[in-house]
Amino acid sequence: MNSSEAVSYYVGVEQIFNMVAILNLTAYQWPDQACVHNGSEFDFIVVGGGSAGCIVASRLVKTGKASVLLIEAGPYPPLESDYEGLFPFLKDSRYDWNFTSTENELIGEYHTKDVIHMSSGKMLGGSSSLGFGCYRRGYPHDYNEWADITNDTSWSYKSIAPLFKKNEQLVDPRLLRSNHYYGTKGNIKIGKVYYKRNRPYFDALEELGYDYHLDVNPDHPLGFTNLMFTIGDDVRQTPAHKFLKPLKNNKKLHLLVNTLATKIIFDDNKTAVGVEILTEHNEKITVRARKEVIVTCGTIKSPQLLMLSGIGPKEELEDKNIDVIADLPVGKNFQDHVNTILLYKMTKSSLAYNLDNPKRYPFVIFDGYVAFNKSQCYPDYEAICVHFGETLTFLGICAFYFSYDNKLCDTINKAADNKEIFMTFVTYLNPKSRGEILLKSTDPRDNPLIIPRYYSNEIDIEKHASYLADFNRIVNTTYFKEVEGEFIDPQLKSCEGLKKNTMEYWKCYAIATADTAHYFVGTCSMGAVVNSRLQVYGVKNLRVCDASIMPTNVRALAEASVMAIARKASNMIIADNGLRK
Repeated sequence: MNSSEAVSYYVGVEQIFNMVAILNLTAYQWPDQACVHNGSEFDFIVVGGGSAGCIVASRLVKTGKASVLLIEAGPYPPLESDYEGLFPFLKDSRYDWNFTSTENELIGEYHTKDVIHMSSGKMLGGSSSLGFGCYRRGYPHDYNEWADITNDTSWSYKSIAPLFKKNEQLVDPRLLRSNHYYGTKGNIKIGKVYYKRNRPYFDALEELGYDYHLDVNPDHPLGFTNLMFTIGDDVRQTPAHKFLKPLKNNKKLHLLVNTLATKIIFDDNKTAVGVEILTEHNEKITVRARKEVIVTCGTIKSPQLLMLSGIGPKEELEDKNIDVIADLPVGKNFQDHVNTILLYKMTKSSLAYNLDNPKRYPFVIFDGYVAFNKSQCYPDYEAICVHFGETLTFLGICAFYFSYDNKLCDTINKAADNKEIFMTFVTYLNPKSRGEILLKSTDPRDNPLIIPRYYSNEIDIEKHASYLADFNRIVNTTYFKEVEGEFIDPQLKSCEGLKKNTMEYWKCYAIATADTAHYFVGTCSMGAVVNSRLQVYGVKNLRVCDASIMPTNVRALAEASVMAIARKASNMIIADNGLRK
């Protein structure tokens, strides 16, 4: 099998799911589509039904003192989003915004159409209904940095940690025996999947000086472990399912799906008073907010909506003939984690099967957090390690899900010679490079221009190369020698003539194989666009409450942080509007 055939298979399965979706089998679980008309009024309008939007809307409604309109551009989540094993089949579907970078990105050469494919959820639950379903909070250092930037200690880790706990419901039996870190009464069930197949790799990594821990957390901030997932009762645990669905019959909640917010409406005092929307029937109407408009559209769509509404860089808005309401650096400070891939073939071992249960993750996986300075309490890079026992799954992930070009994936697969493939995503967690989001046009139906500028700061290439060289030492471990573990040379044309395993080679390799880790943040950041109460500078009654407000990225998966931000935002909105019981 080659990459083209594997991609055809994945596309074919996805088309079958799309045909089933026509039956709308999951719609009965959710609040009905609201009946609104031009001028309909609500206390709050929440724009964006992803993780943050579902939590904010739910918590405001549950005060019993506020009516809330939640607007989501996509549909209800399909059946396949409920099962973690089916997540690859959601990419490039109607449930994905299907964003791509602009074509001049340094790292796009070995990707389909020379662009970076940047998946983002377009359905209730947003990317929590679309993505990998992994869970980690990040490090105290990350949040303490936010507190320093905002000069507000309520964003410190000590202050945020209780909010994590309120969202979490740890169901992992091993961790529960000595748990003092995770919450046990929250909405989102979390737990680990333990694979015996990972044990020899943990041993190999310990040989390199990297410890194994039952869990990586502030008590053990560095080392390798089995991944934590937001899976409970065999289904994906999203804020849509766990916060919004229970409000199906609550008359204070009004839900619009398949509805695009096109503009925030302001009065003469620069007070947000409503939102212009394009309904599922392509009708343009305005809905009104008596108290606040809350934007939870995510790192790419939130800045687009603000800029279309007159909030953004003055020169850029005037260039699009948009009246400027507030001159702010909206869309700037775009940040992402950057992945590169290392691949090894294990000639004396075999993974006879991949997991074929849609309720389980589709491959064996573990991860780790590494710092060169062992006394450091936060990592320099993350290593996400995956085993592939057969060709179809590897090629599907390589060519379909991550959109590496077919030639690269076929070269790797041929070199693997039908042996088990051990694939490691070496993730640079704290790049210095910054990108931006720009308006492509004034048509809200056009996706904005995404200009990540990966590796635009030269130090990022140097650091990422050093991380690749560091992890690749695994080929010298006892276990790898026993199973004849061998680095797979992807035969990168751009790196021809460079001596293998030199820093110049790893720098070239990093650029050639780099890809997004899909953890976009920063485009409406605290201290620049919003204050520490997430209120937009220069206007009234408008907040942004999603990953775009993070001034710096966390050294982990973003989902836990977004849920904590949403809970904190809810607390502030409730307090500021006198909604406490």
